[in-house]
Amino acid sequence: MYIFLMDQGQLEQLTPTPPSVSRLQGEVEEKFGLNVDNQILLVSGGFRLGPDDRLPYNGAGLNKSNPIYVFTRTTDASESRQPDILSVRGESLLDRSRFVTDL
Repeated sequence: MYIFLMDQGQLEQLTPTPPSVSRLQGEVEEKFGLNVDNQILLVSGGFRLGPDDRLPYNGAGLNKSNPIYVFTRTTDASESRQPDILSVRGESLLDRSRFVTDL
């Protein structure tokens, strides 16, 4: 089973292949110190794996060119303070939408 640890930028191989995502998450926590609660596992195409999913999932992780991507959810409080609406030169993008006309 091939996984790509996004935060470290490294490809790792786990053998034998765990039978479920929850077991994979446990191994990732044990071997790499990434807390299960902070792991987000994605496969090619952006599909998120749930703990009850069986492995291998649609062939993901079976070779180096199609690993399971392991992202780490951050608990940094500063991220929660980031604005939800982008601004351009101090003007909300929502305010700019009034200039858009129906085509």
